Amino acid sequence: NLYVVHVASKSLKPEWGLKVAAVGTDNTIVISNIPNSKLKAIETLGAIQGTEILGSLGIGKAGELLQCAKSLRVRKGKTIVKEGDSAPTCYVISMGFVSASKAGRMVKVLTVCDMFGEVSAIVNKPHTATIKALTDVEVLEFPARSLQWILRDTE
Repeated sequence: NLYVVHVASKSLKPEWGLKVAAVGTDNTIVISNIPNSKLKAIETLGAIQGTEILGSLGIGKAGELLQCAKSLRVRKGKTIVKEGDSAPTCYVISMGFVSASKAGRMVKVLTVCDMFGEVSAIVNKPHTATIKALTDVEVLEFPARSLQWILRDTE
């Protein structure tokens, strides 16, 4: 069994042998009883269904899209997409934060369940922003053809 106790730091008594936990998601421990292979699929489906465009897909369509996805890890500071480039892919963030910049000026910060590159993938136009990792990031990469195929029957 695991017990998590939340108390104010001023309430901690030295004889309890407890420490104040560090603040922030980087210091969060996730303990799961789901096997890693299944947990990754559940997290990925959650990221897909959390997006505005793909959120309305049924579980079957989301599962089909999941089979086309490639998971990428990107280090902090690396560019994922360059403004003006043509690339037949779109991305869903499954971990971390990225910045979207236009003409060298940051216009937005994106995080988990946010999608980018979808306009370029759907209408075959160059990317309208540069996307750069603000933290270590994990993204799901979808080929444009897969996205177009999945969306063909949706409204």
